[in-house]
Amino acid sequence: MQNVVKDNDLTICRHKNCHSLCVTDSIDSVLNYRNGSIYAFKGNFFWPILDTSVSPTEQTAKKISDYWNPNNNSKSLFLGPIDAALKDDNGFTYLFKLNTVYTFKEFEFIGSQKVDAFKSIDSILMTNFSKDYHMVYIFKDNNYWQIFPIYKMYNWTEMGDIYQKMNVKRIHRSFPVNIDATFEDNDNNVILISGENYMKIESNKFTTAIQESDFEMKFIYKDILNCKKSFYNQTIYRNYDQFIVSLITEKFGFPKQLRNEPLAVQCVDNQSAKQTNNWSKTLYYERLIIHLSTN
Repeated sequence: MQNVVKDNDLTICRHKNCHSLCVTDSIDSVLNYRNGSIYAFKGNFFWPILDTSVSPTEQTAKKISDYWNPNNNSKSLFLGPIDAALKDDNGFTYLFKLNTVYTFKEFEFIGSQKVDAFKSIDSILMTNFSKDYHMVYIFKDNNYWQIFPIYKMYNWTEMGDIYQKMNVKRIHRSFPVNIDATFEDNDNNVILISGENYMKIESNKFTTAIQESDFEMKFIYKDILNCKKSFYNQTIYRNYDQFIVSLITEKFGFPKQLRNEPLAVQCVDNQSAKQTNNWSKTLYYERLIIHLSTN
């Protein structure tokens, strides 16, 4: 069931249906399928990631509705975006869309549940502390729910009654808010994605032993998405470095004449960037300088 998506627009993709994650500025959700494969969702499509043999471009995009479809009818599409995704140890896959959780066994639709505790969620994470013990975290804005291990299909409708909502700053004062996607990779690291940034934290340190140094931000394109430098040579950016410069300067609305001038971006007056959170403009400038000097 391969579906090749064609899209000649390779500018920075901010709309719902990006056909290449290598030019997107965000990801909707990530699913560790627990068979060695990890998938990223954006709009109506998904791609394999953390796979050195493939990049998430228009040629590798697949339609969500061709694999997970609660209507069990190819003529009735199951459209994204998917807010969060999880596969548990019992083989159940849960796709969160607004306040509804759709449950699948492999690709067979089992049922859906309305969850009154939230209108939508930002991301969901399952960590494996050992072979027989895991923990699930649900993130929404600056809050999270911690769900203790359950060895059957989850009853998400009980969330508002059983599980206490807590502020993410209880995990760590530098913990980012508005996380787009979270997942545990195949090397037992927790990956937090916000926009085009990611952070990697060892699973055994999450959430009790996180340190300030664990919140180092990096771009998702090479490490997580496996986007090749040769891909950017065929775009309007001409190379990967120019794409990163355009992404950052466009994000903060700098004049067009500065977007292709890395040195000018470095010299922008940081008085306009006095923010207190970890995702501030000042850090973007610093990361841009580091990126251009080390790549």
